Amino acid sequence: MAEPFEDPRKAELRARCEVAIDAAGYELVSNPMSFPFKGALQGAIKGDLQSLDGESIRYVYYLRPSGKKALPQWLISAAQSGREYPEIRLFVVAENIGDALEKSCRTQGMGLLKVTEDNAFEVVVDSSEQEKEERAAEFAERVTEARREMERKLQLKTKALTDDYGTVAMLTEGMPVKTRDQYIKDVEQVVARWEDWGRDISEMLDAAAAFTSETSLRSAIELTEAGIDDPDS
Repeated sequence: MAEPFEDPRKAELRARCEVAIDAAGYELVSNPMSFPFKGALQGAIKGDLQSLDGESIRYVYYLRPSGKKALPQWLISAAQSGREYPEIRLFVVAENIGDALEKSCRTQGMGLLKVTEDNAFEVVVDSSEQEKEERAAEFAERVTEARREMERKLQLKTKALTDDYGTVAMLTEGMPVKTRDQYIKDVEQVVARWEDWGRDISEMLDAAAAFTSETSLRSAIELTEAGIDDPDS
C-alpha cells in the first residue's frame, strides 16, 4: 500500500516489490520494525518494506525510483549499522540501476536488487557474500597473527637454549664428564621438544586456515600461550 503523499514512481515501485516479495516466497510484514543505529550513528533501520523468510530472517528494502545516483550518506549509515544485526538483511531496490549506485552498494556492503519487467527480484549485489569475504579475511589475519606469535616464542626459547649450548664449556667447567654429557643431552632434548611444539602448532594453524576452524585456531593460541611443560620454559 502506498504511503500518503508518496511519489507516484515510488508507489508504483512499492506495488511491484510487494509482488516480487510474494513471488520469492517471503512473507510481507504489515507492521515493519525499527532497528536503532549502533554506536554514535543517529537514526534507525526500517526501510520502505520488510519481509520475512522461512528462517525468520528479516529483509529490509529501501526503494529508489531513480537508480542512477550513488548511495546517500544516510543509507551508508544504515548499511554500516545493519551489519550489527545478524537477523536482518538490507537491500536497495530499483528498476534501472546505474553504475554509481551499483558501485556504491558494493563498496558499502549494501545489498542491491533489480525489479525485473515481470515483477521479480534479480540480485545485483549480495551483501552477505561480501560479509563472508570480510569475515574470511579477518579470520586469515588472526591465523597469521597466531603464527607470528608462535614463531616469536619458538625463536626466543630456542635461541636462549642454543646460547646455553654454545657456552657449554664455561657452564660445565668443573663438572664430571658424565654430568657434562647429560647436560648437553638435556639441552638438545629441550630444543627438540620446542621444535616439535612449533611444528604441531603450525600444522594446527594450517588446518584452521584450510577449514576456517575457530576450534583449531583457539587450540593453537592456547598451546602457544602455555608453551611446553618444562621447568626452564
